[in-house]
Amino acid sequence: MSNNLRRCLTIIVGLSLQFVGASPVVAQASAAAPRAFCFRGKLAPKCKWFMLTELGVDFNVIGKPVDVATYALGDGRTYTQQWKPTAIAVNGAVGLMRNVGQMNALGAVVTALPGPDGPLLGVKARYRRWLTPDLWSLDVGAGINAGTADISIRNEAPPGFSADIALTRNDYFGVTARFELLRGNGKPRPLLYTGVKVGGLPALGLGALLGTAVIAILGAAGG
Repeated sequence: MSNNLRRCLTIIVGLSLQFVGASPVVAQASAAAPRAFCFRGKLAPKCKWFMLTELGVDFNVIGKPVDVATYALGDGRTYTQQWKPTAIAVNGAVGLMRNVGQMNALGAVVTALPGPDGPLLGVKARYRRWLTPDLWSLDVGAGINAGTADISIRNEAPPGFSADIALTRNDYFGVTARFELLRGNGKPRPLLYTGVKVGGLPALGLGALLGTAVIAILGAAGG
């Protein structure tokens, strides 16, 4: 075999081995390509944006009745309307977050609490710190509860500040603590809740079941 032919074969074999050796790296890089949107939170670069759907149950730990408004009765007496926090409260949240860097995410959620005349809505900014890849995370949120537009004739919570912290696993289950600071007659009133929550598909499924149950109960009561 001539020297030129031997050189050509050596070059071809070397290039082939280099390509075969690099192909797993190419496949791995392709598999790790970031997705623009995920329905469940994951670390970057797996997800750029991800959705939050949460359903939780909170238990009131600290909370006294809040004076909402005081009315003059015309004979020198006054009447004070109060809002009393419930011992157990179901709440929900829907939002969107964006991974910023490798271990942090920022976003916002819309929250809902039950009230006598409909849900009490709020808006919160949300920060997430990933504690372990795609498993444990710490969420911190702060914002406002909108309260109600006509509180003079409704026994609902007044507008106020709200903050919460949650330790979450896989976005499926978490333990929470929520702090509320409501203002009644110009005086701040603190409330503290602790609870649990589910997220993602479990939250959607449980929410659908609760909604169906409420509709069935209302239909039976109306019939």
